[in-house]
This record gives sequence, structure tokens and C-alpha cells, in this order.
Amino acid sequence: MTRMQSFSVTDAPAEPVELEGDRATFAVKVTNTSAEERVGTVLVVPQAPATLEWFAIAGEATRVYPAGGSEPISVEIEVPAGTPPATYGVQVDAKS
Repeated sequence: MTRMQSFSVTDAPAEPVELEGDRATFAVKVTNTSAEERVGTVLVVPQAPATLEWFAIAGEATRVYPAGGSEPISVEIEVPAGTPPATYGVQVDAKS
């Protein structure tokens, strides 16, 4: 049995997010693409050398999405002191 993806994540920043000190926030939009209400969990997948500890979902990571409904999700970034300046990658996903 093949299960279809129930969520899409859009509106990610087109340019790298600039830190203010050691913190920043960016937003994405999570949409339930199914015809039924779904419970979805937003996941942050950092690309090395960034680590999961640098990222947090503002509010609840798991939410109820009505059929076709969407919500803005804020991702908070806090890098440890002494982290070298660079561009670090992260992917945001949502799963049922």
C-alpha cells in the first residue's frame, strides 16, 4: 500500500537568514493537502555541521490541520557561542 504525502511546506526563505547575535527566526507555511483533517508534526532536519539543538518550533510542533488548511510555522534558531560564521542548511518537513 502506498501512502500519499499529506502535507506540503512552502514559503521558506529564499535567502539565508541573518542572525542577530546568536539568534534568528524564520517562517514557513504548512498545508494539509489531503481532503481530511490530519494531525501533523513539523520536523526540522539540519544539515551538518548544524545540529538539531540549534532549532526549535515556536509553539506546538504537532497540530491539527483541517482538510486543505494551512498554518504559518515559526522556526527559531539559536547557535552556540563561538560557532564559525558560515551558511548552514536546514530542511523543514511535516508528517502525519
